[in-house]
Amino acid sequence: MKKLFIATGLALTLGSTGALADHPLFVNNVKLDGVDVTSFTFTNGALRLTTTAPLAVVGDEPGNGDEPGNGDEPGNGDEPGNGDEPGNGDEPGNGDEPGNGVSCVNSATITCTAPFDWRGGESNTSVTIPKGKTLVTPFTTTLNPAYYGKILFEANHPLPVTEVWISKTPGKHDYPSSRCHAKSSFMYSIDWVQRSVNSRCSLEIDRSYYFNIKHSDQAQAASTTARTRTNSGNP
Repeated sequence: MKKLFIATGLALTLGSTGALADHPLFVNNVKLDGVDVTSFTFTNGALRLTTTAPLAVVGDEPGNGDEPGNGDEPGNGDEPGNGDEPGNGDEPGNGDEPGNGVSCVNSATITCTAPFDWRGGESNTSVTIPKGKTLVTPFTTTLNPAYYGKILFEANHPLPVTEVWISKTPGKHDYPSSRCHAKSSFMYSIDWVQRSVNSRCSLEIDRSYYFNIKHSDQAQAASTTARTRTNSGNP
């Protein structure tokens, strides 16, 4: 490159006197970077060289203006998982919690009854407990967390030991809380409330539950008991 700059300076100097202006100067034995130069021409401030082979172009270094990866870096605008994270909008179990909307179905171990009117009550309703089966009555709590009540039983002779409980699933022992179960041979009851209270069977509002009753001895013959349901009167 040094030879090219020297030749350019020489041509400009000669051109300023008009010696090269618009007229080619033919030369011999002049080389630039190993390339033979046959003539110089200085026209309107520009130096033109005639050579026997192309010269290297100054000002176009490799990679300038086109560096690898510019404008197209890996992953830009399409990062893994964006806009489609696992589980979004479809989390497991949403809208299908255990017991909600599950139907009571008669089987070899379960006998289903009509649902309780949870807003109402009853007094001394005769209930027959079948042999070797659980009698299941569905009900749905109301929207008032201050609502509470009692389910009371008084057995008739021969006074078999009987279990009663509230569950999330028909016939299962999945109690909503620890106070949702009782066992006796004569009088037994469950006190319930539609909020969390340690001393009572705590139920959630607006949810399906199941009241279960059965003999502790599955060989026990069918028996009857009297059921009374009371409540606070503000469902």
